[in-house]
Formats: sequence, structure tokens, C-alpha cells
Amino acid sequence: MGRTVLVLDDGFQHLAVRRDLDLVLFNATTLAGNSRVFPGGELREPVAALRRASAFLLTGVDSRNSERAGRFSALLAERFPGKPTFQSEHVLAEFVDQHGQAVPGLPTSLLAVSAIAHPQRFHDLLAGAGVALAGRLNFLDHHRYPPDAVERIAREVKKQKAAGLIVTEKDRVKLAARDLPCPLFAARINAVLPPELLALIDAAVATFPR
Repeated sequence: MGRTVLVLDDGFQHLAVRRDLDLVLFNATTLAGNSRVFPGGELREPVAALRRASAFLLTGVDSRNSERAGRFSALLAERFPGKPTFQSEHVLAEFVDQHGQAVPGLPTSLLAVSAIAHPQRFHDLLAGAGVALAGRLNFLDHHRYPPDAVERIAREVKKQKAAGLIVTEKDRVKLAARDLPCPLFAARINAVLPPELLALIDAAVATFPR
């Protein structure tokens, strides 16, 4: 019999769900913010709740935040001994069209459109890949792109004289069915996970009943 694995995203506070591995992620740029609980800060529980975690993962580590990420990793190890801390980086793997098919290259002068929590990380990856941007248009995280948003995009395309749109895959899924004023491209971004973390996950999966 095959194994059944359920991955619950953003479920640390769902205490009614029994879990085999509790992995808490931190954005390597923002980390724990001001360490205050919402609405005074970004945390959903006091820092002491991290005792329930199995391990920690700092995501989006790069040359600009690696030193700070290292200090934060050391702090976590001091505050929560015995709980491993891992780091991962984001890598721009390829570009795809609106159907998700890989494309060999991109037109110049693209408008970057996104509705994600931290658009600057997306823009930085594009810059690192040498993508020429005519402008940037950011919406709130989880934005659904209703007709008025599409009209706003069209106005910005015309204003910036953009030859196409460049978005995240999360946004491509929402925008592909819209009536857009120009071609749509998306950046396929991969998270590079350390082997030690993958081994920890494999070990947890191996304990499931067969």
C-alpha cells in the first residue's frame, strides 16, 4: 500500500490537526518582524509557541540577508535547543508562457505584475536574471484580479509602453484566463532545500503505517 502524505500550508495554529512534523518558516528578510503578535506585529502567536515546532526553515536566503539569517539561526538554536534550523534559497529556473510552456527568451520592456506578500523578492530575482522591466505594478497578496484590476493593468501597459507582462506562477494561474492587452509570461521559481531537511522529512514519512 502506498503512503498518504498531507501537507498543510500555514497550519501551525490549527491545533486540532495531529501532525507528524511541524515546520515553521521565516522569511529571511523580515524574520520575526518586531516579535509582536498581530495587530501589533506580524506574529500570530507569542514567540514561546515556537516550542511546538519540530524544526525551522529560513526561506529566500541570499547574499544580502545571509549574515542576518545566520544570526537569527543562532538565536533560534539558543532559544529552542534541539530543534534544527535550515536555510533555503529561491532560484529562477525558467520562463513560461500563459499556458505554462517554457519559452526560450523574453521580449524587452516588460511590466512586472504581482499580488504576493513580498514583491521585492520577485523583482530582485528578475533583476538578477537580466530581465528588462518597463515598470512594476503591485496588488495586495491573494488579489483575484477582477475586471477593474485588469483595466488598471492595461492602462499601465499603455503608459509604460510594455511589450508584455511578467508575473509569478501564482499570478499566472489567475491572469491566464483574463483578457489581457499583451502577452503574458511567468517566472518559474524553485526553492532549493538543504539535503538535511529533506532527510528529516523522509524520516518522518517513513514512520507512517504502511
